[in-house]
Amino acid sequence: MLTFRFLLPILFVSIQFLSLAQKVGVSVMPKSTNESNNPTKFDEDDEPKNYVPDYTMKHFVSINVGSALIGEMPIFYERNIKKHFNVQGGLGLTFDNVMYDGVVNGGHNFPYLISNTILDPSFHRHTNIGPSFMIEPKYYFGNKNYEGFYIGLQYRFRRYNYYSSEYNFLISQGYYANENVYSTVDLGKTIKEFRAVSDFLVELGGSHFFAKHFNYQYYIGVGFRNNGFYSASMSNVVILNGQVSSYQLNQSTSNVPGIAVTGGFRMGYVF
Repeated sequence: MLTFRFLLPILFVSIQFLSLAQKVGVSVMPKSTNESNNPTKFDEDDEPKNYVPDYTMKHFVSINVGSALIGEMPIFYERNIKKHFNVQGGLGLTFDNVMYDGVVNGGHNFPYLISNTILDPSFHRHTNIGPSFMIEPKYYFGNKNYEGFYIGLQYRFRRYNYYSSEYNFLISQGYYANENVYSTVDLGKTIKEFRAVSDFLVELGGSHFFAKHFNYQYYIGVGFRNNGFYSASMSNVVILNGQVSSYQLNQSTSNVPGIAVTGGFRMGYVF
């Protein structure tokens, strides 16, 4: 499954990232050659110089490892425009969406879970790579770049592409679901479908340094979501002597609006 193919290298990079950040963030207090005569003095708020971030740095490149669970691999770039005001953008790729395809869409990767009336679970779907992007202006309440709490207005788009060439036709229906008899038919062509997700969110989050150049952000967002579908369905199916005699393949577009509640965690490099 494409999800795990992408998730494993992302996790590896994240571990290496944290290891590097720890090395960069480690500091050693200078030792006096004569501690009794020349003690090293630090004010209470002083930090070792090789740890203290430069709070005027303007650029932040980050990743969100958790996005792999919803079938997305984005890279984010954020820039400070002027005091308190930043703009963040992101580009990425979509692949198998474990959360949606497993729990909502049934039939795609997890055929025994809940089905969705938009995407017919009888198609043998596979996933193609798709695009994703986001844009978000942010307002930081503190006076230090990338340090403190912020509020943002976010637009986010993800397109999940599917294709299939086989369909499970119901030949006879039993008393119980496991007694149903199906016939898998090669449709003789590739059927393409997609789900396009558009989010309009108000986001609240925090941004904090954990080393001189390394930062993490956490956030929650609430807003409006539209699921736009281009989907396939079957009609006028004729079964003769236990075989599929004829059928009509239909494709249509539809939109399912709703409420979106999101959250996540980013970490990256500030310069």
